[in-house]
Amino acid sequence: MHAFAPDVVVVPSALVSAAPGLVVTDVDSTLITQEVIEELADHAGTRAQVAEVTARAMNGELDFAQSLHQRVATLRGVPASVFQTVLDALVPTPGAQALVDAVHRGGGTFGVVSGGFEEVVAPLCQRMGIDHWVANHLEVRAGHLTGRV
Repeated sequence: MHAFAPDVVVVPSALVSAAPGLVVTDVDSTLITQEVIEELADHAGTRAQVAEVTARAMNGELDFAQSLHQRVATLRGVPASVFQTVLDALVPTPGAQALVDAVHRGGGTFGVVSGGFEEVVAPLCQRMGIDHWVANHLEVRAGHLTGRV
């Protein structure tokens, strides 16, 4: 797999003078360099199992909902304190914070829509000054993940 990092982005002149309005992105491997489900799975000892389910979904064997439920099921029993541990370890993608700041300087609004988890996405967005976010919720009972969304 190759990583590409453009040094120059060509934007039509009509857009240069336009206010950004609304910018919406994903979180995993977009605003941050990691995939939160994989980071959570590390703490559950199930990263390989999660990777296998992800591969099956990418090959068209599972739809998103099936994949999500199967991957989340592997997190059953993990203490909810893992959310802060994972949040503290997240690495913003180079330029992500600058993009959020540029949108705001231009009078725009920045949002994220994520297949990830509110428990990590919300504090990440608050830290980065992101205006709006939507993500899945992981069920927690008695201080531990139940393995359900």
